[in-house]
Amino acid sequence: MNYETAETYLDIYRQQASVAAQSCGFIRDIYTTAAPLEGGQKLGELKPAQVDAMIANGQQAIADLQYLRDLSESLARLYERAPK
Repeated sequence: MNYETAETYLDIYRQQASVAAQSCGFIRDIYTTAAPLEGGQKLGELKPAQVDAMIANGQQAIADLQYLRDLSESLARLYERAPK
């Protein structure tokens, strides 16, 4: 394997690691967003501060999902350029 091919695969492996890490972060965001509802508590029973926190966490999850999409698209482009 020549140096350029090895570099290409290194870029792919690094991008795969970034996608995996961001995926874990997004899943964590979802759990954090839903945490106040664990135990069967209903949305109408939450305190305003808890609802505000859920909204903020949901917004962070959306931002992280958009970043995950961008990372995934970049990974797809790397796959397309990879030696066959």
